[in-house]
Amino acid sequence: MAVYYVRAASGTSEDKGIQRPPAPANTQPEHCAPHDMQVGDYVFVGGQNRRVNDMRGRGGASARVLILEGYGPWTMKTAALIYRPITRGSVRRIA
Repeated sequence: MAVYYVRAASGTSEDKGIQRPPAPANTQPEHCAPHDMQVGDYVFVGGQNRRVNDMRGRGGASARVLILEGYGPWTMKTAALIYRPITRGSVRRIA
């Protein structure tokens, strides 16, 4: 059985028709706007949770170009569910 991965046309991190894999170890989920992203966060793109290795601004706070591990550049245009590594004292619950 073949599984086809389709990149979301809307620019979101939600790939259509693909179940999310488990969260990366030692991370917590957060809803995050593009301007709040940090190097080391994980975002769901191309059927996998991919680590942000670097990022660039895109002429404003409304979008960021993220350099993803094993994927390359990807433009984050809207807020998305991301996974942020847990640091001491930073465990939060999302509603």
